[in-house]
Amino acid sequence: MSEQIRKNIVHKERFYVCYQEFSIDRAENRLIKSTLEFLYRRSKSSKNQRLIRECLFIFDEISSSSDINADFSRLKLNRQTKHYEQALLWSKIFLQNKSFSPYRGNDVAFALLFDMNALFESYVGNFIKKKLPYTILQHSEKHLVENPKSFILRPDIFLESKFIADTKWKIVKSKDDISQADLYQLYAYGKKYNCGKLYLIYPKIDGIKQEFMKFEYEKDMQLKILYFDLEKDENNANLLA
Repeated sequence: MSEQIRKNIVHKERFYVCYQEFSIDRAENRLIKSTLEFLYRRSKSSKNQRLIRECLFIFDEISSSSDINADFSRLKLNRQTKHYEQALLWSKIFLQNKSFSPYRGNDVAFALLFDMNALFESYVGNFIKKKLPYTILQHSEKHLVENPKSFILRPDIFLESKFIADTKWKIVKSKDDISQADLYQLYAYGKKYNCGKLYLIYPKIDGIKQEFMKFEYEKDMQLKILYFDLEKDENNANLLA
């Protein structure tokens, strides 16, 4: 209003307006394109490279950032640009080599969370499968209840006529740390698979004394507690010997 009065007080038929040029070649888009190019150069996955090329096609009319720090300083996230926020946070991580580790400052970082039970199970299972190729991971052909067939049994590691093993991501020092439910689970595996050699595998923890334990369910069915060394694979060479 003040500009209208100041510039057009004599020409009341005129209206003072101001405008900005609409351009897609702006800091937000330049940074996202530069991030895509960065990831394309470093990705070893052909699938990821294909997806990045498809995204880069959309950014074809946008130039790459020639000064990353300057473009980041130009960013002003508001109601109109809120949808850029997540993409720009990732751009900052990749382009400015930000760490996922905790540090002081005002930057926002992402937390990466992993299901350690699944990760430990997968690592141990694949380690054993390399040693014993006929090993089956997540075998699922047996049922706890036969009529009607229900409650599928799914042992983590199975080698027919040899053994069944389950992994648990838990610190175990003595029998007091072992879950009764896990003992029941292995007993069910042994009975339904008619298998006498059963194992529960826990992570080996440096600095903690972990007892060797063996339980006898029945005359021909035993459960042994084993500890898998995640630091040195060579220490696991005879794990199931």
